[in-house]
Amino acid sequence: MSMSAAQNAAFKAASGVSPSVSNTLWLSATMALITLWLAWLLFSLYKGWASGNLKPDAAGGSALRGLLLYAVMTWLILH
Repeated sequence: MSMSAAQNAAFKAASGVSPSVSNTLWLSATMALITLWLAWLLFSLYKGWASGNLKPDAAGGSALRGLLLYAVMTWLILH
């Protein structure tokens, strides 16, 4: 449901930006956070695997689940 002209004007007056700019900001921030989480996950998995504290099968499975979650979240957010 889209906003009416009066709602658009009120949003812009209150926030100083248009709703589309606000939408872009929040989507970008969410995607950045998810990307950082995936980088942290993959880095942690690599450190565990390289030090011998994590079996290769467990690391691979966790990496695959993380990448699948990233793909689903990207589709949900950007669709």
